[in-house]
Amino acid sequence: MASKTAKKPPTPENLVDEFVKRRPRLAPSILASLKTMGTGRDPPKRVERPSFPKRRGFTVSDQWISLRWMIDTAELQGTHALRGLTLALARMIQADAFKTLFLDARPYREPLGDIDELLWDQTKPVTRDGKCLAHVMTRRRLRDQIDLATTAVIAKIWEPWRVAKSLQNLGSDRAWGAWRQDQNHHAFSWHPWPLVWVYNGNHSVTAATLRGGGTLKCEASFDVSPLLQIVTTDGQSWFGEDRIVLGPVRSLPMAGIMEIGRRLSAPKARIRDKGRADATALRSKP
Repeated sequence: MASKTAKKPPTPENLVDEFVKRRPRLAPSILASLKTMGTGRDPPKRVERPSFPKRRGFTVSDQWISLRWMIDTAELQGTHALRGLTLALARMIQADAFKTLFLDARPYREPLGDIDELLWDQTKPVTRDGKCLAHVMTRRRLRDQIDLATTAVIAKIWEPWRVAKSLQNLGSDRAWGAWRQDQNHHAFSWHPWPLVWVYNGNHSVTAATLRGGGTLKCEASFDVSPLLQIVTTDGQSWFGEDRIVLGPVRSLPMAGIMEIGRRLSAPKARIRDKGRADATALRSKP
């Protein structure tokens, strides 16, 4: 009687393939890392660059694809890179505000800076049962104390002379001294980045980000992770549940910040460093 062939134990590659099949929505950077599990190879340090048609202009959709590629590239490195990219994108929003304010001297030309302007009308429902932005975030017990030089800060500016006056007087060897928070400065923070929204003292806070920073204590701190798992974007529109159209995307850097937040707040398998832990757990499963 022929002896039965012993069943071979699954290889690490088999286990990773099984893991990936169960999670079809994993980001490309996570997939690339998981494919190297158990092979003795280091995960790739770069994400393949997207290709674009050569015989046409570069569209907004192309810019969004490029930004998604940059986010994938940062995600491949880890969460510090994602948060650093958030800071860079917040500085792009600040640069866009400077461009509007400095290169167009016509009256009533205000840069984007409020939540309603950079995201969508806050009164619009984002869920099928009618909940708005404020209803799908939770208040955190602790308030953030942040460094303006190293944190993503969004402050709406609208008066060129206030910016100039703050730049003239802020600084350790200037009339106002180094920036310090007073009763005029108010802000709140969103997690998981953190992302700080300034709603009073906007011009001096903006100048402080250019003059060496300072410490700002936020009035309140909120976890917006539930919102980030509901709202999506294609780079042109914002969508709520059931593809409810919330409004147009007016700032690609802001769309990028929200996409980074979605990845930071998503299940552990979406972040490369945590994805490794998940794959290890799968290998040890009986």
